[in-house]
Parts: sequence; C-alpha cells; structure tokens
Amino acid sequence: MSMAHSNFSTIVSKLCTYIFSTIVSKLCTYMHVNYEVTF
Repeated sequence: MSMAHSNFSTIVSKLCTYIFSTIVSKLCTYMHVNYEVTF
C-alpha cells in the first residue's frame, strides 16, 4: 500500500511539474509574441 502510494505521489508530482513548466513556457511565448516582451 505504502509503495503504491509513494509511486502515485511521485507521478502526481512529476505531472504537476510538467504542467506548470508547460504553462510558464506558453505564457512566456504568448507575452513575447503579443507584447514583444523579452525575458
């Protein structure tokens, strides 16, 4: 049970990290294209 739980937590953590980085990346691209903001 604990093994499956820790594995699930790892998957969720990686998924959240992936989603967050994707959103930030898209947001930076969007800002750059629409407002010519450079980071």
